[in-house]
Amino acid sequence: MLIFTIAAAFLVCVHGAAQSPPMVNERVVAGIPGEIAKFPYLVSMLYDELLTDNFKHVCGGAIIRVDVVITAANCTYGRVRQAAQYRIRAGSNFHNAGGQIRKVSRIVQHEKYLTNGNHDSDISLLYLEAELTLGPTVAIITLPVLNENVLDNSPAVVSGWGLGSNLKPDNFNMASVNTFNHGLCVSYLSPINPVTDNMICAIGLHNQGPCDGDEGGPLATRNNVLIGITSWRNKNVMCGDYDYPAVYTKVSKFRNWIEENMYVFLKHYLIMLFLIIAAASLVCTHGAVLPPVPEVNERIVGGTTGYLPDFPYLVALLYDEFITEHFFHICGGSIISKNVILTAASCFEGRSHKPEQYRIRVGTIYHNAGEVDKISRILQHREFNSRYDNDICLVFLTDPLIFGPNVAVIELPYQDQNFPDNTDARASGWGVIEGDVKPDRFYEVYVQTYNQFQCISSLFNINPVTDSMICARGFNGGSACDGDDGGPLVVRNVQIGITSWRNMNAVCGHPQYPGVYTRVSKFVNWIKENIKMYTEKGWLCSNVESPTVEDSFDINKETCDTSLFAQFTYTQNEEKEEEEEEEDQEENQEEEQEEVFEGYESDE
Repeated sequence: MLIFTIAAAFLVCVHGAAQSPPMVNERVVAGIPGEIAKFPYLVSMLYDELLTDNFKHVCGGAIIRVDVVITAANCTYGRVRQAAQYRIRAGSNFHNAGGQIRKVSRIVQHEKYLTNGNHDSDISLLYLEAELTLGPTVAIITLPVLNENVLDNSPAVVSGWGLGSNLKPDNFNMASVNTFNHGLCVSYLSPINPVTDNMICAIGLHNQGPCDGDEGGPLATRNNVLIGITSWRNKNVMCGDYDYPAVYTKVSKFRNWIEENMYVFLKHYLIMLFLIIAAASLVCTHGAVLPPVPEVNERIVGGTTGYLPDFPYLVALLYDEFITEHFFHICGGSIISKNVILTAASCFEGRSHKPEQYRIRVGTIYHNAGEVDKISRILQHREFNSRYDNDICLVFLTDPLIFGPNVAVIELPYQDQNFPDNTDARASGWGVIEGDVKPDRFYEVYVQTYNQFQCISSLFNINPVTDSMICARGFNGGSACDGDDGGPLVVRNVQIGITSWRNMNAVCGHPQYPGVYTRVSKFVNWIKENIKMYTEKGWLCSNVESPTVEDSFDINKETCDTSLFAQFTYTQNEEKEEEEEEEDQEENQEEEQEEVFEGYESDE
């Protein structure tokens, strides 16, 4: 990736001219001490110009990948080639003690920063030499959807180690603020500095706000979505002045820039790694056999290789009809609890429903390498049909998963929650990438939700598109493809869809035919009810030899193995009992009516 350097003339202009842009925000004033476990994405950016191991706090930042921190360009301006002069401290309340320290290997600063003499495009990425270890005090913050707008007066939190009460605290401070109307912000601050569409404004209560030392720090919503990067303020007034909102870089405007720079760098690294391995294999020509290396392909159709910590919920569903320990990938899925996987019912169409013929692979970028987990139970939706309506299935694991940086649950939407057309989303999986090529490692692709009526019209002659489905279409031919079935369609760590079906008469990603996904929000109640029911009652098909299970339910091993839906015997018994109760009630009502009628006749 080419790094654009800023002309020296701009440096002179910024630091010496009388009409220079306002200085950056640099502290959380009137805030309160924060606890890093509640802000695990927050990092302190340390600097030592002379490399004497005397690193001092200069800026804040936020973790967006285990090896990438996002901050403000004003923190790196003029020093993009001096990455060795920086360190990152994560996982600590303090900027000067504890936590994890990482060296910075590379700085990518937005190429348009200060090109117009103001703080537009105030954003930089810091690549770390070694990955951070995720845990309770170190975590990745969620990025917003591209061009997503935040409503005025939305509550948010700013945090950092900046100046407070004329002192820089050792423990970081946090302050509650509200987003501020953009038009009003422009009118208030235009005499000071232009407020562009790439900026978002926020104002604190009781003179709270960021100030000296907080630049580059995160402005986050209460559900940990990074909406802003602390950028600048009116330096002619005190920090937190209620008449002048603070200004932040609007992260949603730079989502594509962030992704392009993060994954282009990773792609170059993987190519170099592949070339090194290939060269080594050529040298080994005297009988030495190198261990097989999973193939690194270039692209889910039109997609790119995925990065596991960004998709810790993604799983591969494996199948072996003859149970010969040669399980192969058939579908994707997602983790929704420690022992439940969400996938598509169509993944089991035409296949046996014996749990022992399946495995789940989690916590790896490869579908053919790593540990596997056994399945105890498969529950397809009872109303799934050949037209892919109700294409949803729950897979229960024999043993609970152990959560960590690469294994985590995906959030579910609210029941019947709708998502606007053209909402950015990501699909992922190990499906076909081009032709008939299936990659060993998973791929991701960006798509946008598609208008339901247009989707119905586009696919009218192929298959009905019902209300329990949601459509999405990719860019430049990007799309989920064969083998991605059952995989998640995700918007900001919320799963809105399950890869279901497409027009099989056209190539994957055809611009005329969107992909169709199961609309998860239509089944949230179904998911919760079944998980709760099975948690309380036990599984029908797990551990059938267990006396406690057999005592509780009338288990039939043959039924357990061959039942299409593996339904609970106790559910069937309850339904039968309800029917008998209804018949008894009807008989009692008839008898009561007859008695009343007989009494009426006797009275006459």
